[in-house]
Amino acid sequence: MTKPWADRPFSLLSTPTDTEGVEFILSLKPQETKLTEAQISPQTVKVATEMALAHNVIVRNLNAVYLQAEGVKEAKDISDFIIFCQEFFFPRIEQYSGEKGIMDINLEQHKAFDAGLQRFNEYTKDLTPTNYDGKEIKSIINDFGPALTLHLTAEIESLLALDKQVICCCERDRAADVEQYRLTPVAFGGMDNTFEGGKHTWPPIPFFVPYLVKYVLARRYAGSWRFSPCTMWGVPKELPFATDEV
Repeated sequence: MTKPWADRPFSLLSTPTDTEGVEFILSLKPQETKLTEAQISPQTVKVATEMALAHNVIVRNLNAVYLQAEGVKEAKDISDFIIFCQEFFFPRIEQYSGEKGIMDINLEQHKAFDAGLQRFNEYTKDLTPTNYDGKEIKSIINDFGPALTLHLTAEIESLLALDKQVICCCERDRAADVEQYRLTPVAFGGMDNTFEGGKHTWPPIPFFVPYLVKYVLARRYAGSWRFSPCTMWGVPKELPFATDEV
């Protein structure tokens, strides 16, 4: 790909392998994990791996917003992009899990990015093509992005409760809690099945689910998923409005 892609400016998380998993988890600071060496099992490594993959969905979407913020110029493109920004994955992650406060385990880190994230949400909530400012979006992300990605790296244990629930909104009716026509496509559009050589099969879903997302759930706001870093089948694609300035 000639344009910048969604693996930067904020770095993706590497996943622990079976042989590296114990060292990976033990390397976390004591205050960030209650796991002991005796409790670390292949299943623990598996969950830690899945959590890293879930975190990377968030990071890719954040990068996609950042890289394309100044590239959208036309009113229709800006309108679609605003929806993509509004459904930025992280603010709604509690609703996927059904666990309120799941992101509050490490309060210090949470406070470090919470104000900036709230500012981002407030800015995009009533945004229109008329008052849209891509530079302002990037400025806000610059304020909270580093702290957020640090938090995601450290919070593997606090997100254990999410496990496979992160992308299960197609399998359970959560219409009262989340808007599937927006959140599900933005989640699937952030998954890269080629990551780390394509060695991961995540999430383990029936073959027809990406078709359901693409041709049913994603249709209502189809223009907004142009900004996603991947197709609904997890194939990386060019970011159409990415600029070279990072």
